[in-house]
Amino acid sequence: MGQDGAIGLSLLRSRGWHTIAQDEKSSVIYGMPKAAVQLNAAVEVLPPEAIADRLVQKFMFKI
Repeated sequence: MGQDGAIGLSLLRSRGWHTIAQDEKSSVIYGMPKAAVQLNAAVEVLPPEAIADRLVQKFMFKI
Protein backbone atom coordinates (compact mmCIF):
# COMPACT_ATOMS: atom_id res chain seq x y z
CA MET A 1 0.00 0.00 0.00
CA GLY A 2 1.28 3.43 -0.90
CA GLN A 3 4.22 2.39 -3.06
CA ASP A 4 2.97 4.29 -6.12
CA GLY A 5 2.72 7.55 -4.17
CA ALA A 6 6.18 7.01 -2.69
CA ILE A 7 7.65 6.41 -6.14
CA GLY A 8 6.04 9.62 -7.39
CA LEU A 9 7.42 11.53 -4.41
CA SER A 10 10.85 10.05 -5.08
CA LEU A 11 10.68 11.25 -8.67
CA LEU A 12 9.82 14.76 -7.52
CA ARG A 13 12.71 14.74 -5.04
CA SER A 14 15.13 13.53 -7.72
CA ARG A 15 14.12 16.58 -9.78
CA GLY A 16 14.90 18.99 -6.97
CA TRP A 17 11.51 19.43 -5.33
CA HIS A 18 11.28 19.83 -1.55
CA THR A 19 9.33 16.74 -0.51
CA ILE A 20 7.58 16.14 2.81
CA ALA A 21 5.94 12.99 4.17
CA GLN A 22 3.59 12.73 7.14
CA ASP A 23 5.14 11.23 10.28
CA GLU A 24 4.14 7.84 11.65
CA LYS A 25 2.77 9.12 14.96
CA SER A 26 0.08 11.26 13.31
CA SER A 27 -0.80 8.79 10.54
CA VAL A 28 -3.90 6.61 10.78
CA ILE A 29 -2.36 4.34 8.16
CA TYR A 30 1.38 4.72 7.69
CA GLY A 31 1.48 3.19 4.19
CA MET A 32 2.62 5.82 1.68
CA PRO A 33 4.60 7.88 4.19
CA LYS A 34 6.45 4.76 5.36
CA ALA A 35 7.22 3.75 1.78
CA ALA A 36 8.44 7.30 1.07
CA VAL A 37 10.74 7.23 4.09
CA GLN A 38 12.10 3.82 3.08
CA LEU A 39 12.82 5.11 -0.45
CA ASN A 40 14.45 8.25 0.96
CA ALA A 41 11.88 10.18 -1.07
CA ALA A 42 11.06 12.71 1.66
CA VAL A 43 13.37 15.58 2.52
CA GLU A 44 11.39 15.99 5.76
CA VAL A 45 8.99 13.84 7.79
CA LEU A 46 6.56 15.95 9.83
CA PRO A 47 3.11 15.94 11.46
CA PRO A 48 0.38 17.69 9.43
CA GLU A 49 0.37 20.91 11.45
CA ALA A 50 4.13 21.25 10.96
CA ILE A 51 3.84 20.55 7.22
CA ALA A 52 1.67 23.62 6.71
CA ASP A 53 4.04 25.78 8.77
CA ARG A 54 7.06 24.45 6.90
CA LEU A 55 5.53 25.15 3.51
CA VAL A 56 4.77 28.72 4.54
CA GLN A 57 8.37 29.15 5.77
CA LYS A 58 9.87 27.56 2.67
CA PHE A 59 7.84 29.37 0.03
CA MET A 60 6.76 32.60 1.69
CA PHE A 61 9.34 34.71 -0.09
CA LYS A 62 9.11 32.90 -3.44
CA ILE A 63 5.58 34.01 -4.30
